[in-house]
Amino acid sequence: VQKVAGGALKYGWLYCTEKPLNVCGNAPWLQNNGASSPTLTTLDKARLAWLLDNELALGTPQEASNRTQASRAQRQRLVWCVSEHLAANAPAPAYLAPFEGALNCPDWTTIDPTLNLNPQVAVTAAPAAATVGAQVTFTVNTNISPLKIDTVGLDTVALCAPQAGVTYAGGMLTVAGALAGKQVPLCATKAAPGTGSLTATIANLSVSTLQFWQRAARTDACQGMLSTELSIQPGATAQAQASWQAIEDTTVVNTTTTTTTTVGSTTTDPTTTTTRPPEVLDTTIPNTLPRTGAGEASGTAGYGVLFLLLGVTLVLLGRRRRPTEA
Repeated sequence: VQKVAGGALKYGWLYCTEKPLNVCGNAPWLQNNGASSPTLTTLDKARLAWLLDNELALGTPQEASNRTQASRAQRQRLVWCVSEHLAANAPAPAYLAPFEGALNCPDWTTIDPTLNLNPQVAVTAAPAAATVGAQVTFTVNTNISPLKIDTVGLDTVALCAPQAGVTYAGGMLTVAGALAGKQVPLCATKAAPGTGSLTATIANLSVSTLQFWQRAARTDACQGMLSTELSIQPGATAQAQASWQAIEDTTVVNTTTTTTTTVGSTTTDPTTTTTRPPEVLDTTIPNTLPRTGAGEASGTAGYGVLFLLLGVTLVLLGRRRRPTEA
């Protein structure tokens, strides 16, 4: 029984991992996943995780599970098969009466190839920032299933596309054939600017999630314990973040421009004024008038016209005097 945040109590079953040692019930417990059970190999831990993750039917009415006192006794005997390093199908260690009946250890030759000795999970996100409402792809790489998916700041998360053997529902990602390594794209959206994160965590017991308990003292004589509860250790979880930016305002404002032209300048309302020099009419008199006939070197044509005008004037004056003479 553990006291968790808020004072609530959390219950979980523990199984002995050191059959010859005493329970040492008066010594304080210490969760010590790194140093506990030093005689257990990686393969041993993978086998223990398999035993606790599976409810084994051992023939009616026997089973190995947490359901009843009898089924817990059978599961304890199978745990000792691992911690005592017994061979496949060997007789399981005896338990207290009346649970000392015939029971063989699992057939590890068929189970071991299915075990994951190096569970891995990684999450990456598209490096470029997206605009709000757009999808960002979080890629989950894993060789173990199922995975618990937790998000912060994301509005929606879903499989980017249907993928054979892959389901995502209720925050759980299940991947068939994950042991060979799988890559699963998850598409996420966010309706407001900011950062969102996606975390993938191994959801079942495994080499990297087993939780061991030991006594704080007398570890050479006191029993070690294996919990049925998860312990999230480094390597059992991975996280990635992505960011969304506000949509840039590209609205074009429709404005009317009025142009007024005055002498000497062109003014464009409301703020821009462009000036230019006033237009000047060309009133220059040519040095010479157009001529026909004589060349420029001869001035006789000019004098002839002058004498002609004088003659006409004299004639007109003479006509005006005639009535007086009569």
